[in-house]
Amino acid sequence: MRLRLAVAVVVLGLTGASAGSVLANRTGDSTDPVAYHDLTRAIGPLTAFGRPTPHVFRHERNYVNYISERLGTAAPAGYPERMVVFFAVGPRSTPAYRLTVAGVVEHRDAIVVRLRELTPGPTDTTPSRLTFPYRAISIPWSAKPVTIDWVGRP
Repeated sequence: MRLRLAVAVVVLGLTGASAGSVLANRTGDSTDPVAYHDLTRAIGPLTAFGRPTPHVFRHERNYVNYISERLGTAAPAGYPERMVVFFAVGPRSTPAYRLTVAGVVEHRDAIVVRLRELTPGPTDTTPSRLTFPYRAISIPWSAKPVTIDWVGRP
């Protein structure tokens, strides 16, 4: 009797798992990775950002103007096939703070950029200097909304 019960539980569990997978794909919970190009180094240092600043530049002239206003060099981004996603975290007290892209995925209804802010450890000796960490990437052009998912933040 116990063997039949165990087999029934396993069969039901497998059936439920496969049904859940099909349901997830139909509801848009599945994701596809998106290839991106990091433009940050080519743009170079930029002037102050007083607060966290996300931007999506679907048109080249907006991107070029924004970067030029902040005394940077607009790196080639691949317009019109691509667009630029830009994000800054605001002022930090040392150059040891950095932003990295943990990945970019496309959902049915949105593109999600996963970011991680790297912070200095308590034993790190870094100079005190006001910095403005940012990251700029180009991704294939899309009309979908772009959201930022901060990895490691509550």
